[in-house]
Amino acid sequence: MKLLVSLFALLSLTALVGCKLKIPAFDSARVEVHAGGRVTTTGVLSPAQTKAVREWLEARKTGWDHRIESTGPVLLVKLERGGQLVGVMNVMENQVKVGDFFRPITPEERQMLHLHLATFLNSKQKT
Repeated sequence: MKLLVSLFALLSLTALVGCKLKIPAFDSARVEVHAGGRVTTTGVLSPAQTKAVREWLEARKTGWDHRIESTGPVLLVKLERGGQLVGVMNVMENQVKVGDFFRPITPEERQMLHLHLATFLNSKQKT
């Protein structure tokens, strides 16, 4: 019984440390910038920019919390595969949400993501 209680405590503690995000397979991405509840800018990421998003997510597979929670869109990255939506990444002030998984980000990470995503919006590629 003592072993069972110890095992349960260890598993519970492990669950609190953070979840591992399963990154959807995607080959393209669209970006929407929201302000005041409205879409203000949209764009399509280039293959190199899409790769940068994938690499950012791959480098941060752990430390995610699973929560069923609705959030207002801020900087949305719509991840697509073969033209079909497979996931949405919402970059907010202090966290990133992918599906139902949240991960805190530093101001530096947020600035880097905004730099990668917002500067790649190309007016010729509006949706």
